[in-house]
Amino acid sequence: VVDDTEQSETCTGTETEQLLRALAREYKPINLSTGALNGPKELCQLLPLQDGIKKLMLNNKFSTVTLLSELQPVIQSELALLHNYIKSLYSKKFSELDSLVNPPRSYSKLIKFLETSDARDLSTLEGILSKEQILIVSMSMKTGFKRDLALPSDEKAYLLTAIDMLLQLYDLQDEITSFIASQVINIAPNVCAIVGPQVASKLLSAAGGLLELSQVPSCNLASIGKDKYMSHEINTDMSGVRQRGYVYSCSLIQDQPTHVQKQALRMVCAKVSLAARVDISNNKDNSLGVKWANEISEK
Repeated sequence: VVDDTEQSETCTGTETEQLLRALAREYKPINLSTGALNGPKELCQLLPLQDGIKKLMLNNKFSTVTLLSELQPVIQSELALLHNYIKSLYSKKFSELDSLVNPPRSYSKLIKFLETSDARDLSTLEGILSKEQILIVSMSMKTGFKRDLALPSDEKAYLLTAIDMLLQLYDLQDEITSFIASQVINIAPNVCAIVGPQVASKLLSAAGGLLELSQVPSCNLASIGKDKYMSHEINTDMSGVRQRGYVYSCSLIQDQPTHVQKQALRMVCAKVSLAARVDISNNKDNSLGVKWANEISEK
């Protein structure tokens, strides 16, 4: 016998799962260029479902991990939409800001600080921005920031709402990534054996699932998760590595001397590509991944 509360929660969870599957299968992002938009809430279909998503993650089911991996392209698309929407609203006040602070999360937090705080000392944003970024933004504000230009009240409200939505969506993405990381060792044991569960979960999330990851050519794996470099940032160091994505951060590469990291990255990407194809066959044995990781270390 199931009481009303349990039955309600079960139905809600099932309904949420159906909605998420439909969203992952049929999602079509809104075109910002049409101009027919009544506020930022129309840009995001996932946030209204976040409570249901968090309940699903408590089940620790394999189907939930797969579903949330399939939702990653939707999350990325909605983050990009919100970011572009925020840029379009704020460009009239500080047009060059997005070229100085590229990561959407940092960019949005900086705008919120500028619009809601009376303080103009950007040093309080250390931890959000690097010291170099703080210096560059401070200098640019002297010429490019229209401090006296007040945004219309409705646009400012939309701007702050969009920023809050973007930050909430990033927090939800972080929770999903952590959940997948805790479960991914059962989904992709050989990939985990090479790059570790944290990096493996990020690769799965960015690719959209294990099947999608197995279809990515090894030469493209290194660029997954790569930050966009700004003109004032240094692209390479002694390692000569430009494609510093998720794979580059794994211990198998970071533990190597700098001058061989570029070669190590190529080898790891080649083996991750093979490991993903082994894991897609539902092979729960990680022996091949362990073997390949040892071979890379020996080389």
